[in-house]
Amino acid sequence: MSLELLNKLKEEQGGHCVLSHSERVERDHFIPISWGTGLGDVYENVVYMEKGLNISKGNRHPFIWIKKQPHFVQRRFHNELVPMLAERNGMTAKEFEEYVTKCYEEFVNREEV
Repeated sequence: MSLELLNKLKEEQGGHCVLSHSERVERDHFIPISWGTGLGDVYENVVYMEKGLNISKGNRHPFIWIKKQPHFVQRRFHNELVPMLAERNGMTAKEFEEYVTKCYEEFVNREEV
């Protein structure tokens, strides 16, 4: 991903994490690259996230991971982050969640083989 796009992403988020509003952010791939499926290292899949949240998320399914986060983080995840990523991908929030789950299932099935 180009530096120009990374700067655009950071600017769109006002230089802070959508989930925690922290300014200590790093790049996160919403659909983890390690899954080997999904969107990859592209604008439609990258957000800036607080370092601690990013480490906590790791390569977990984001919609499962979020259930163990504080309520205010869950609310921002569903009300701000998911709609933003869904819009970038030309999907509804529900369609985007289904797509992420499909990618996760492909990853798990590949790991089991």
